[in-house]
Amino acid sequence: AGNRMTLVSQAVRLLCKAASVLVMARLVPPGEHGLWVMAASFVLILYIARDLGLGVVAVQAPELSPGQLKRLFLAQNGLGLAWGALTLVAASGIAAFYRQPDLTRLVMLMGLVFPLSALGATPRAVLTRDMRLATIARVETVTALIATAVMIGAGLQGAGAFSFAIFWLTNEGLTAVGLIIKAGWRPTTATGEPLGDLWAKGRTLSAQSLLQFLTQQIDGIIIARWMGAAPAGLYSRASQILSLPTLHIAQPISSVTTATLARCRTDLPIFNQHALGAFRFCAWSILPALALVAALPDAWIRLLLGPDWAGSATVVPGLALAASCSALNAPLLAIALGTDRVKRLWAATLLGLPLLVVCITVGMKTGLSG
Repeated sequence: AGNRMTLVSQAVRLLCKAASVLVMARLVPPGEHGLWVMAASFVLILYIARDLGLGVVAVQAPELSPGQLKRLFLAQNGLGLAWGALTLVAASGIAAFYRQPDLTRLVMLMGLVFPLSALGATPRAVLTRDMRLATIARVETVTALIATAVMIGAGLQGAGAFSFAIFWLTNEGLTAVGLIIKAGWRPTTATGEPLGDLWAKGRTLSAQSLLQFLTQQIDGIIIARWMGAAPAGLYSRASQILSLPTLHIAQPISSVTTATLARCRTDLPIFNQHALGAFRFCAWSILPALALVAALPDAWIRLLLGPDWAGSATVVPGLALAASCSALNAPLLAIALGTDRVKRLWAATLLGLPLLVVCITVGMKTGLSG
């Protein structure tokens, strides 16, 4: 049931994303999009670790007392304020790193996403623990529709790269409000209780997530730093399009699968049924579409983005292969999380990150396609 409603929600959000890509590609030029990539490269790193993994491990925990939920709420909101303050302080340094003074204001605005996201973090954990996944999906669907409309409106007003930041802030703020209302949970007067080993598990998960995120984003960071805003925009937009199936199909299914597997890990037949079902669904629903895009890159880029983005076509075949691997990794990650084997993911990630840096640095000498 969670999968069905999640897929309906993601279908709506995918249509919103596709529509926004078509419209925003014609409202925001590659150079402005490159500025957004530069700003997001830092903020998204902090966003991955925004609650140090406490939300995920709270869902996995067999029991959570009212006192622990209160402590979880305080911890997540405290971290949200801390990350927001850090973003404000680091804004000028990020602009200096990319040699783009205009980035300072954009990064400072994006720092507001952390306290907004933190407000809805504990209600989300409560809803997920209760397997009220359909409720979460409905809230996210409505907020995505509203935020997309706001972003397009900002783009029409000439907001440029700020349009994407406005979308993010609108989406996080409205989602937090919706989750708070639907969860019906409020901090109690109960004495806060220690979170125990949730901190340790959360830190391990966050470290793994950060390494995985860097592995996925290091190409864009290096290209933005050494090739400039326009090439970074061309590369990032192609990568964004190819990541849509993983973002809106594989990862949501993975989230539902993680919550499910964590509760049936002792029942092997049921566990296998859910794990294999998620893997097969991701493979059959995503890989054929990516193969079609990889076979006709020029036609797809011109159709989706217009002639100004024709330079993106050279990177599509390679990125399509990477996106295929990412789609298959999502259910495998759910299995690792559902069986509490996160540490086993470290070796591959630690090997992949330096290898990617070397390959991208060498390949960049021949341009984006390299």
